[in-house]
Amino acid sequence: TPGGTSWTWRSCEGERCLAIVYADSLTAIAADGFRFTGGAGRPDITPIVRATIARIEGLPCDIIVSTHPGATSLSQRLKHHESGGADAFVNPDGCRTYAATARINLERRIAQER
Repeated sequence: TPGGTSWTWRSCEGERCLAIVYADSLTAIAADGFRFTGGAGRPDITPIVRATIARIEGLPCDIIVSTHPGATSLSQRLKHHESGGADAFVNPDGCRTYAATARINLERRIAQER
């Protein structure tokens, strides 16, 4: 989305390689007066936001890191890791889950704006 940056890379340890995604914020929260659906001379950016959500959803993604730790259950994963969970951060559904939540929240926001 405009102003957002995400990265993907593969990290290998021995024979094991994992796809890692740093996903920028997909929250449908904005400053007072901002509308995702446009208006007052501003464009409707919902198609761009939806495309971004779909892109994150479709990425190879074994580990996701997001700007909002709660959005990817980071605290719970840290606790699991600290108690010996070797693969606590591995979550092959992480990007799909992050995107699904973002999609629901965006659609709620769009409904509020209309």
